[in-house]
Amino acid sequence: MFFKKLVLSSMLILGMLLNTLSLQAYQLIPGGESIGIVLNYQGVVITDTYIIEEMDHYDPSQHGFKSGDIITEVNGVSITNMSELVEKIESAIHADTSIILTLHRQGDILKQPLKVYYDDVKQTYSTGLFIRDSLTGIGTITYYNPENHTFGCLGHSMNDQSMPYFRTVDGDLFQSYVLNIVQSENGQPGEKIAKLDKEHHIGTIKENNEYGVFGTYDSLTKSEQTLVETASMEEIELGPAYIYTVIENQKVEKFDIMITDLKKQDKSDIKGITFTVTDQRLLEKTNGIVQGMSGSPIFQNGKLIGCITHVSTQDVMTGYGLYIEWMIENSYQQGE
Repeated sequence: MFFKKLVLSSMLILGMLLNTLSLQAYQLIPGGESIGIVLNYQGVVITDTYIIEEMDHYDPSQHGFKSGDIITEVNGVSITNMSELVEKIESAIHADTSIILTLHRQGDILKQPLKVYYDDVKQTYSTGLFIRDSLTGIGTITYYNPENHTFGCLGHSMNDQSMPYFRTVDGDLFQSYVLNIVQSENGQPGEKIAKLDKEHHIGTIKENNEYGVFGTYDSLTKSEQTLVETASMEEIELGPAYIYTVIENQKVEKFDIMITDLKKQDKSDIKGITFTVTDQRLLEKTNGIVQGMSGSPIFQNGKLIGCITHVSTQDVMTGYGLYIEWMIENSYQQGE
């Protein structure tokens, strides 16, 4: 009798455990589409300076301005983009007032006067500053979550290499077309040459962290919206798997890979999956992993297990992937 009760108790506990595990699986629409990412700075970034010959060789870099500075105010009035900056400077010029820019520099806030040369004849002006207000890149969609209309892509953060200390948060997602591919070589990873299509807006970016770029989508580029289940780390095994990605125009295709190593991680971390490209057609086109593949979803046994994040520069046929459970755990969840 005791043995029978013990068996029933064990079965009950196991059943509860299985139910708990099953709750961790998500039903997602798989990605693979090439996308254009535009991240907005909260201000305008100085990318470089130039000398204004008409003002005795005035060089802003010698008067307190540096590449990487973020302009957030003109004469105490906030600006968030180039249009607003131009408008405020033009207003100050016509009002014949001085121009004081508020700069953010690695956590410090500075007030810096700017000299501007104005050409009365041409009605143009020179600031000595090269600027931009957004960061643009190409990547791949990993998944769409129809339950809360959110998406995840890239599998790592998108940062400005000139400002590694500054991370943009919000922006927009657009369709993109792969026009050509520069093949990878050991020591020199290749890249997808793609055109960003701002006529086709996909979604709004809400989060940019080390596990990906996330947000909400307002349209899907794909007609096929079959749901796939996500896999836990424990379900993934060494051996054959496949990815979805684009190597020409907007056509999402399936390519074979071989998982060669799996890191068992008890907390969120990157590079959990190591794999090699085995698909001959993909190798002929790319010669391995190329930039722009980041975010390409990885599948095994019909389940979404992760996405491509990095390439080995020593062996460009070898890539690394992020477990899907870490990506979802650190994603933007609308409504929370």
